[in-house]
Amino acid sequence: MSIVKDGQVAVVTDKRAGYVTVKIERHTACKKCGACDLGLQRDNNIFFELKNHVNAEIGDQVVISVAGRDILKASLLLYVVPLVGLVLGMILGGTLTPYISAVDENLLRFIVGICLMFIGLLIVGAYDKRIAPTDRYKPQIIRKLSRD
Repeated sequence: MSIVKDGQVAVVTDKRAGYVTVKIERHTACKKCGACDLGLQRDNNIFFELKNHVNAEIGDQVVISVAGRDILKASLLLYVVPLVGLVLGMILGGTLTPYISAVDENLLRFIVGICLMFIGLLIVGAYDKRIAPTDRYKPQIIRKLSRD
């Protein structure tokens, strides 16, 4: 598989009810990262189930892409919301110290920071469940290239 000007080339491996499963070979940087599967899977392929807007058949090569702004929004949501919770929690923990004198200030900052970071992760998880049925952050099939 390769990367083309407007996306990445994938091969259709399955077709059913208006959707196709496409297989993408991980590129070199992705192969070495291992973040998708925590390094446990040694398969060099990634599979997506996508809407079949181009009437692709099994064996067809298609170009898929994700809008750059959507990747940026998803990254910001995933990383910034919990980080903001952590920082706000550490600040809030410091302001609570005079009222809770039985606990060390740094320990209180740590506890409140971790709690608000966890709440941020719950918010991200709830948002993910809400948008999961939509195709907003999923790759889209842009066009059909050819048949293998």
